[in-house]
This record gives sequence, C-alpha cells and structure tokens, in this order.
Amino acid sequence: MAKSRPEIYNPGDLDRTRNNLGELSKEEADRMASILGGEVGFEKTDEALKQKYDHLKKVTSSHRPSGKGSGGGSRKAGEPSAAASSEKKQKPHSDAYTGHYNRKKTAKTKPGYFDRIKIDRMAARPEHRVKSRSDLFSAYFSFLIKRKDKVNPDFILEGDTFYYSHIENLETKLKSLLKQLNPGTFKLYINPYYRDILKILISWDLKEMSSILSDLQKSPRNREIRDCGRLCFLIYEPIISLSQVDIKHIYAAVDRLYKVLQLLYSEDPEELVNIKNRYLDVKEKIKIVLKDIAFTCYPLLLKLTGTRFHYYREFMNRKRDLILNYLKIDEDSLVIPPENLQELGKKQYSLNHLKQKLEKEREEQLKKMKREELKRDEKEISNALVLLERIFPESGWSRQNEFPDYYPYFHPLFKFPKGTELIPAEDPLQQVVVLASIIQDLLYGFRSISIVSDHKKEIEKTTDKWHLFIDEMIQKNYNKLLIEYCRNIEKGVDYSTSKFGQKLLTDIYWFKRKFILPFMKFKILYKSETIPLKAPKFHEQVSNFYRTLKALMEEFDNSKERQKLISNYSEPFHFEIKNITSYRLGKILAKDNIAPTNENLLRYSLMLVSLLDFLINTEASPFYQRNTEEIPVYRYDPVYQGKPLYSVTLIDTEALLKKYQG
Repeated sequence: MAKSRPEIYNPGDLDRTRNNLGELSKEEADRMASILGGEVGFEKTDEALKQKYDHLKKVTSSHRPSGKGSGGGSRKAGEPSAAASSEKKQKPHSDAYTGHYNRKKTAKTKPGYFDRIKIDRMAARPEHRVKSRSDLFSAYFSFLIKRKDKVNPDFILEGDTFYYSHIENLETKLKSLLKQLNPGTFKLYINPYYRDILKILISWDLKEMSSILSDLQKSPRNREIRDCGRLCFLIYEPIISLSQVDIKHIYAAVDRLYKVLQLLYSEDPEELVNIKNRYLDVKEKIKIVLKDIAFTCYPLLLKLTGTRFHYYREFMNRKRDLILNYLKIDEDSLVIPPENLQELGKKQYSLNHLKQKLEKEREEQLKKMKREELKRDEKEISNALVLLERIFPESGWSRQNEFPDYYPYFHPLFKFPKGTELIPAEDPLQQVVVLASIIQDLLYGFRSISIVSDHKKEIEKTTDKWHLFIDEMIQKNYNKLLIEYCRNIEKGVDYSTSKFGQKLLTDIYWFKRKFILPFMKFKILYKSETIPLKAPKFHEQVSNFYRTLKALMEEFDNSKERQKLISNYSEPFHFEIKNITSYRLGKILAKDNIAPTNENLLRYSLMLVSLLDFLINTEASPFYQRNTEEIPVYRYDPVYQGKPLYSVTLIDTEALLKKYQG
C-alpha cells in the first residue's frame, strides 16, 4: 500500500499560491517544480471546519427519516421524501470537504507566472520604463508574496517629456495649420480619406490627459498599473484608430494640407515660413507619436488588457480585437485605406484649380481696392496735410511726398524713444511715428467724449492701446533691432554683406512689413525666423479705427437725434493735461471762429487717421513708390563712410511756434 502524502501545508496555502501564479499549463507547473523543488504534500485539515462537519454528520444521521412519513402514507424504498426532494431542488450540491479550498473559476483569464515575468521584464527595459527594476525583482517571488502591480514612478514623473509633450506638439501645430483653412476649402481640396486621417491626428484629449498626468504626479509612488488605465486609453485611442493606415499615407495627408496652404498664402512670404516650420514639426512628431510612443507605452497596454506576453508587433496584430474591446473602439470607426488609392484624386479638386481660383479672387480684390482708393476724397487727404502744416508750421507736411526730415522738428515736442534718431528721413516709418504721436495727443481728449453708440467699445479699445505703438512696437522692438544693426555696422562696414548682417536686416524688413507697412516689398536676403512679438498689427489697428470713426461720424451726420450717439457732442473738448497738439488745434479753431467742441475734435481726428490709413494701407500711397533697397536702413553721414549718425541737430520748435501764436 502506497504511503500517503503528509499534511504539511496550512489551510488555504495552496489556493493562495495558485492565485498568485495564475493559470499554469502542465508544462509550466512541471518546469516550476523542477526549478523550485520542495516536498509534495496536502494541506492540514482546518480543525474548526472539521468539527462543524462532524457535527453536521451527527445531526443529519439522527434526523434521517424512516420508511413512513410523518403524515402517514408510504413510499417505495430508495424513493426520496418530498422534503428531501424539495431541499435538493432548493440547495445546490456542494462537494464534501477535501482538505483544501476549491479553486474558483473565472471567465477572465489571468496571465501565468512566466508570462507575467516576461511582461514585467519587458516593461522594465529602459525604452519602456513602465516598471522599475525593484518591482521586477519582487515579481519573481510573486507566487509566495502577494504584491501590488506598481508602475514605475519615473514613467509618471517624466511623462511630460516622455510622451505628453510630443502628442501636444503634434496636435497643437496641426490644429494651427487647419485653422488657416476654411471648411469649404478643406472639403473641396482634401479628399475624405486624408480628411479622416487629419481629424484623428487632432483628436487627443489634451486637457484630460494633462489633468490625469498632473494628478498622478502629485503622488507618483506606489501607483498601480490600473491607476494609469485612463491615461493609457487617452494615449492609444487615436493611435489604434490609425493602426490600419500606412504611415506613408499619413505623411501624404499632411503634405496635401501643406500644399494647399502654400497656395493660399503665396502672397505672404513671412507666413509661408511660419507654415513651413509648423509643417516640418508635424511630420517629425508623427513618427515619434505613432511609432515611438506607441512602442514605448505598449507594456502598459499589454498589462491592462490582461493577455499573455507578446512582442509589440505580435501584440498589435494578434490581439487587435482585444485591444479594440479594451479601448472601446468600434471596428467601423477605424480609418481603413481605400482599395484603389488612385480613385482619391477624383474626390478632390486639383491644386491647379485652387491656384486659378485664388488668382481670380485676388484680381477681383485688387480691382475693389482700387475702386475704394478712388472713392477716397482726395480733398480730405489734402485738407489733412494742410491742417498738419497749420498746427505745426514749417514742419514740412505741405511737401510730405518729398520725405522731409521730421525728426529735428518734432523730437523737441514728443521726445521720441532712443533709437528713433537712426530712422532716416527717406524711410516712411519716420512719418508714421510722427503722425501716430500727433494722433495720440488728440486721443487723450476722447476720454471726455460720451459716445453711446455701438462704436463706443471699439473706439475706447483703440484709444487705450494706441500708445503701445510707440512704447512697445517702436521703442522695445524695432529700435532695438535697428540699434543692434548700427552697432555692428560701426565695427565693420562689411557687416552689411555678412551672413549675420543680412539675417538681421531681413528681420528689420519683416518687422516693418508685418506690423506697419503691409505693401512693403523687398528681396529676401536670408531666411528669417518668425518675429516673436505677439501684438496687434498696427496697420490693421489704423484701418479698423478709421472705418469705425468714419462710420460713427456718418451716423452722426445722418441722425436727427445726435445726442443718442454722442451725448455731449456740443460741449467744449477737454484735456486733463494739455499737450502741444491740442493747444495748437484750439488756437487754429479760435482763429477760424470754429467752436472747440467734442464733435469737432472727432472730425479733425478722423481727418488725420484717414491720412495715416491712406499712407500705410494704400498701395498707391507715396510710401510704396520706391524700391525698399533704395531707401537707407539708418541715418548716416556720407563723410564717415556710411557709419550710423546718432546726433541730429534739432530745431528750437517752441520758439518757432511762438511766432505763429498771433
């Protein structure tokens, strides 16, 4: 008779070990037994449970029914009683106690011990960093010690640079490109397949991803794998949605978008540079996100899906249905390549069609602009120049198109910021700076005007920010570039032809064109970086202000109830602090017997704003009749071989004006 195996394990030990190991095949169990060794035996009997079982046997034997039921009648031998039959129906059958707990069977399969070790070893590799080395070591003893399946704190702490920043960069840059395309053009010139790809590439929920990552980073230690479940879902949902698409098709979709934008912005060289930079960033991030990050984070997805160990490609291909189920992605929502890629061309208009359409639109726009320019009252422009010459006699406004030097006359009055003296008389920017300063003086009086029409908000917005043109755009940006250029010229005249000199000069040209002189044309000497200044374009600000102020005065002239537009239009204009422009305007109005009212302050201000708008926003203005290359970049003295001239002989303007006060 074979010797029985000893009872050497405590009750429940075997069951706990099985749960820790997971599902083991016979081969895995044999392999583990050969590695670990040990004695084979049963669990000890639980004495408390044994006593209950013995007591139950006594109770059932003492209450076993005889051949006759208590209610009379008889039954055949071997036939169960009604009570027993009923009890049998009501209570499920349970096996007798066998010395260990029955193993619970669940529908969800758990990866076996060796699979878990393989997964954790992969997750701990430097390119993944999902698991730490210490957690990997403890995983080898998971069959003995129950442990938490923890995530590597570095995977959370370094998540911003490890994966989030790349996804954010891809989505934000691509979104900014798509925003430059109106929905109609997007639909007409980009086929449905490419549109679906581009939409998926901007579908990451960055706000939620950032929020979850921030919460995890508050306490990254002792975080379990399941705590990163939602983060994993947000990372992989768009990636898996494009998993059936060849990356070449994704690049092709972005290329198509870029080509359309190139045509749309062909008249704006600076914006083309900006678009190209973002386009190149997007193409770079596509590979990083869809290839590198998808591979980097895959052990996290592998563990969360609860499957056996698989290498990356095998996992993505063989467990596709499991991944879709976990991410709750419908098969129909996946982007599937069309069978015939050549048919895609029939579902979008050609780029040549777009080019012809844009050329036609630009011709019509140019004709419209010319018609509007002709409508501009030439007498209004002439009157504005006459007004300026009367306010500031002998200043040179009567011969404005000859580009006289305004700096010696106006600097004593306005105290222009350092560097403005370097702007030469031939440069239209000098006239813009002077005229903007004159208008600024008049705008101080707008604070006392009670405008109650719909134009109030826009006018107040402009008057409050007008000073930023001189204080920010000129002083802190343009003059800074000009001073830097001139200092380098002083070190050596050949700087202007050097690589760095041409680059800085190109930055100066770009700045003027982008913010001040929109029709300025010049040769691109060197590829320039995007101007960092984030400020409203002054030429647009002037144009909007002119249209708003003009609309207000037209409504005012046509209204029978003028006080509903400007409640105090007939009151004298008021300046809390008088300035030279308001003082001189008051003298001229008094001489002409014109009341110095708020209404007249608005009219004369409109006259000067109209002049400024004409000069900078009309291609036919004197500002754009010369080649940029013919205009000096800075004020210089020919005697000193073109070196910058910082000292300018000023006029005693105050003494000059006193002669005209009579």
